[in-house]
Amino acid sequence: MNNAFLSGRVRGQMRVSYTAQGEKVILFPLLIEEGPGTIDIIAKVPRGTVFDHRNAGTHVMVGGRIIVSGSESGRSIRLEATKIELMED
Repeated sequence: MNNAFLSGRVRGQMRVSYTAQGEKVILFPLLIEEGPGTIDIIAKVPRGTVFDHRNAGTHVMVGGRIIVSGSESGRSIRLEATKIELMED
């Protein structure tokens, strides 16, 4: 498996959606400060967990599985997070 831990800043507002089963899913771009740019982070959020305070600029560390999709001419890479931690500035 392709597991990774990344540290960076939330680059934009988190988008929130729900699965057909009612699970909350968040999606946000993570700006990697010492890397190639941004990577999309997607995560299912356990019930009762609040992520509303994580707006643009918040420093976080995420851990999870790297997902590559698309064809060779148009690949996209994202991280399916299993862990999101706030970092102190």
